[in-house]
Amino acid sequence: PSHRALNFTDLVPLRIIVKTDWNGDRITEVLLELKEELGGIKYAVSDDGSDLKKGIREAGIPQVHDLTHHIALILERLLSSDEIFKFLCTSSSQIRLKYVQTALAHIIAPVQRTKSRYLNITPLTNWWRQMIALIEKGDKKEEIEKVEWLKPYKKYIEELSEIMTSILKIEKILKNEGLSESTERKCLKILTGIKSEKGEYVRNCLKKYFKETRTLLGNTKMILITSDIIESAFGKYKNYISKNQMAGITNLVLCMAAFTSDLSQKTIKKALETVTIGDINKWSAKYIGTTLYARRVALISGL
Repeated sequence: PSHRALNFTDLVPLRIIVKTDWNGDRITEVLLELKEELGGIKYAVSDDGSDLKKGIREAGIPQVHDLTHHIALILERLLSSDEIFKFLCTSSSQIRLKYVQTALAHIIAPVQRTKSRYLNITPLTNWWRQMIALIEKGDKKEEIEKVEWLKPYKKYIEELSEIMTSILKIEKILKNEGLSESTERKCLKILTGIKSEKGEYVRNCLKKYFKETRTLLGNTKMILITSDIIESAFGKYKNYISKNQMAGITNLVLCMAAFTSDLSQKTIKKALETVTIGDINKWSAKYIGTTLYARRVALISGL
């Protein structure tokens, strides 16, 4: 769609298959079946996980690296060995741990996600900027005393904040309009405004990414460059099952085929008239087998 990001009803699940584990060969097998069924797959958008990457490559499908994950990799290369960044992150975590259950809890830093830290830097840079502004305003003595260690790093924080602000602008353009000749120009114009050395590194990495992606799909005027909607679909499914930690994977996984439908009266009527409980049980037996809950019941039933 033009000038908006994808939503759930834009998705069409082609296969819902459950395995105890996935590898590149199994992914290739499914993709080759789909290529034959569909008559071809123009390109795939995904993160750069090794199994996905291998599966897509072996199936002969061009892979577009998801924008969000690609930016996270750029930031990881830029910041993972940066001693100032590590110091700021560690010190911010200590502030949180020290004051989270005190009268000064209102000044604590946002939670840092260890596993996906470089996907989620913006809340932290915003907090650093806010604390610098608090110090400069100077009227909250008790709070300032706890965060004044940030003051010597003002220039560093401003440079990093400038980079993150530019990245958010670029993501908004590309996630709503896709990658094209015109959106690439818009993004490069934004990146030109970054003057720091770190900003130049990010700019060069993204220029290379845009060029490689557009060269890969030279005949495609607008390229979908984000897999956010797939991440969201799995997030919604996980939310459905989160209240029952013992459930494991059950036939509720089929809900992804439901919430990506338009759920109109006509669609629901057709589903109720054409899909039986027997169909679901057959699918479950083939792809799910004995569930975690069923194995638990069997284990304790004879006790």
